[in-house]
Amino acid sequence: MNEGIGKTRVFIQSYYFFKSAGMNKHQALRASGKMTDDIMVNYGAEGQPLWLSNNPFGQIAGKLASPYTQFQFSHWGHITMALQAIRTNPTMAKAYLPFIELQATGLALAGMRGLTGFA
Repeated sequence: MNEGIGKTRVFIQSYYFFKSAGMNKHQALRASGKMTDDIMVNYGAEGQPLWLSNNPFGQIAGKLASPYTQFQFSHWGHITMALQAIRTNPTMAKAYLPFIELQATGLALAGMRGLTGFA
């Protein structure tokens, strides 16, 4: 339930953002859908880690494990992007730390078993 409400909220907020940025309705809807997939966890095949989807065992395991791993790998991706941003602009490190802490907390609790992980 919480996931659905969160995705709906992100979609609506991004739609109004894109509309205020000058996009027409069709463009704003498409951009909002992509932004929702990028920000929230995309549970589709394109959101799976490659090791789950690009090998014979992974295709079987991916169908079983992906609902529990994609959320976790989303947090790893967000932390990695924040660390790359800090490396590019070290003066912003203090500003990124709360975001990294939030993502690390989510990572510790993500999936079935968090860091000890299903995957």
